[in-house]
Amino acid sequence: MFEALFHRDPDLRELGDTLLDLWEAQDSDDRWEEVEYVLRYGKFNASFTYPDEIDREEDSFDRRDRVVQRHFGTSRFYIPPYSMRAECLDMNCSAR
Repeated sequence: MFEALFHRDPDLRELGDTLLDLWEAQDSDDRWEEVEYVLRYGKFNASFTYPDEIDREEDSFDRRDRVVQRHFGTSRFYIPPYSMRAECLDMNCSAR
């Protein structure tokens, strides 16, 4: 169990084109709609969610919380306000 988790927005300058290429490479009838990726202990894991697996009635923040709990249990999860996210990209801020 982790004591605290820190959310970091993906650097789409680095990942954006690659993610889009992967998405476009799939058959249009079976394209994923969401991707979960976790870097833990130096290992990268990605899982994909397809349109028919998403409950459109579920609030996206509730879905995010459910996904985080599935991966990390009940650890504290800190998401910095948007105004702080640019400085947090360098990991210079910490969970408060």
